[in-house]
Amino acid sequence: DFPGPLLMAMIEGDVIKGGFTMSTALSPLVSEFETEEQEASYTAWLKAKVQASLDDPRPNIPHDKVMAKARALLDSKKKIRAAS
Repeated sequence: DFPGPLLMAMIEGDVIKGGFTMSTALSPLVSEFETEEQEASYTAWLKAKVQASLDDPRPNIPHDKVMAKARALLDSKKKIRAAS
C-alpha cells in the first residue's frame, strides 16, 4: 500500500521532530513489512532459496562469465530492436 510505513513516518513529522534520519531510513532494523507474518513468510522463502542454491550440485559459474553472457544477450536484443 502507498504510502508505506517509512514514508508515513516522514509525512507525520518524524523528520521535523528529529526522530527520523537517513541512517534510520537505511537501517536494517526498520522493517519493510507491514506485519510480522509477512516478514516471517518472506524470511522462510529467502532461507529456502539460499539453501536450495547451496545444495545445488551443479558447478558454480564465475561472475565474469555470467555477465558476458548477459551482455551478449542484451546486445543481440538491441540489434533486433534497431533492425525493426
